[in-house]
Amino acid sequence: MKPNADKNSVKQQKLFEWYEIAGFFVIVMAVLLLLFPEDKILQLLKKETSNNTLTIQYIENIRKFYKADYRFLFLLVEKYLQSGEIEKARKVIDDLKENYFDTETKKILLLEYNLEKTKYFSSRKDRDKTRKNLKKILYTFYKNAEKKEDYRFVYKEALSFSFFDIAMKAVERLIESGNKIFWLNQAASIALQNSDFNKSEEFYKELLKIDPKNRKKYLKRLASLMVQTSKHKRATEYYEKLAALDREKSLLWYEKGALTALAGGLYGKASKLYIEAMKQSKKGARKIYFLKALNSLLSGNRTKMAANLIKRYGMEFANDKETAKSMIKAALGAGETKLARKISVKLMEKY
Repeated sequence: MKPNADKNSVKQQKLFEWYEIAGFFVIVMAVLLLLFPEDKILQLLKKETSNNTLTIQYIENIRKFYKADYRFLFLLVEKYLQSGEIEKARKVIDDLKENYFDTETKKILLLEYNLEKTKYFSSRKDRDKTRKNLKKILYTFYKNAEKKEDYRFVYKEALSFSFFDIAMKAVERLIESGNKIFWLNQAASIALQNSDFNKSEEFYKELLKIDPKNRKKYLKRLASLMVQTSKHKRATEYYEKLAALDREKSLLWYEKGALTALAGGLYGKASKLYIEAMKQSKKGARKIYFLKALNSLLSGNRTKMAANLIKRYGMEFANDKETAKSMIKAALGAGETKLARKISVKLMEKY
């Protein structure tokens, strides 16, 4: 008889404890409902982070008393997601979409986005599908965006998932909202990520106009962009502007411009840029740039232009044996025998 009595007492003890907990829960609920208005209850539940399971139980019961206040549903979704209960959160979101989507579009989309984001980072299963869902929801949110903060959110999230097309749409709206220089820089970078080189060039050209103190930086990027897209003529134009703006490094920019021109088969342009470098060089380097200018024309079989170049600038270097040989050869190639003889005579005067 004694073992059975012990069993009964254990059962009674457990039953008493269950009722005790249940009674305590009812008391807490009653106190909350009596003492606090809805807003205060919501505020208290939002702040509660120590026990998500218990908070969820409170919300699930409280919402029965405030069925018209869908804010409890929003909070319930957040708590479900914090606890990793994705399917429960999805059911509540479906309910919200069915009943409140027209009036609470952005809030519901944010909940749905956070659900898919939680799912994406918590499981590797069906990640491609989840990523597509994230992009679809984010784009829908963008279309419903109204405030600067909305576009900032879209921009930040789109970049984090490499949705560059959506990021571009958001940043173009942000350009209109202020801090134009910052957002134009962001837009130019995103356009590059999206392989939209024409758009990137447009943004940098706009920056050239409105941010003059950084013109050098934008010209470098434009020149590099044009080289990257094999637009050699425009690249050389930007290098020329750089040389005019950055006098300390003008020789470097003329050299880069000339090499870019040669890569694009612009032999006359390359020669012109080397001559500009020659004009700004000290005596020892003038001959080097002159020969580069001459060889640029010869590499493109521009023999007549080469002869004219020699007539205009070459006699300064006729006393140098190697330079004179190159000029004589070029002159003869252009059928300019008188010019070749003139160079020879000049060279012989020295020796």
